[in-house]
Amino acid sequence: MTVDKLTEDTQLLNPTHRWLFGKIRLVEEREQAIAATFEATYGASVIALLDKMQEKHGHYLADSPIETLIGDDISADHFIDTSIARAETREAEFIKGLIDEYGEEAKALALKVSFDYGKEYGTTAKKEYEKDDPYPDYVYTVLRNYYLDGAPEDSETDLTRISVGEFVERRNKCSHNPYWQTAGLDDEFACQYTRRYLEGFTEAYSAVKLNTIIKELDGRRVCEHHFKTPSARP
Repeated sequence: MTVDKLTEDTQLLNPTHRWLFGKIRLVEEREQAIAATFEATYGASVIALLDKMQEKHGHYLADSPIETLIGDDISADHFIDTSIARAETREAEFIKGLIDEYGEEAKALALKVSFDYGKEYGTTAKKEYEKDDPYPDYVYTVLRNYYLDGAPEDSETDLTRISVGEFVERRNKCSHNPYWQTAGLDDEFACQYTRRYLEGFTEAYSAVKLNTIIKELDGRRVCEHHFKTPSARP
């Protein structure tokens, strides 16, 4: 599919594709932040592992518009789906390799980087989506622009406004779990790694607090993200 053809058939590339494309880049940037921090701590062997992961799963997306990256005879949907899978699997397997090599210390360092990376983008979002005392559901809406969580059609999510000061997202299906399993990454740690990013973002963006609850519901494991203002009742 050429750039000219995409320009003619604009229905093939819609705002959702661009939205997801931007969030895929954020995952790749987080992986690079992990690599840089671990290299500073453990040395060049970290980059050797990163290169191995890129050879196995594909390199980072080129610094080009999405139009120029979609190849001939590939739909925008297919490009996005494969890019999500590549980015998430590569990051998960890279972290798994770091943990295998450096042990429990690697887990703590990865969690710190994820939190700090979330704070960095929470600060960016605060400038881009400036709003005095944003309500929890507004914070959630902004966060979704900075958090890759699968494609919208794959979502199994319930959204509930408990009150003006409390908003809950219930995730009935984890979009990340298949990639963690493919990489052999422990899902408890992987969930915590993702959660630390969300917590860092929320902390930097507003006074709204995020609390994540994992529980069993109707025989299924569900994840609830509670966004709450400090003044909201427990």
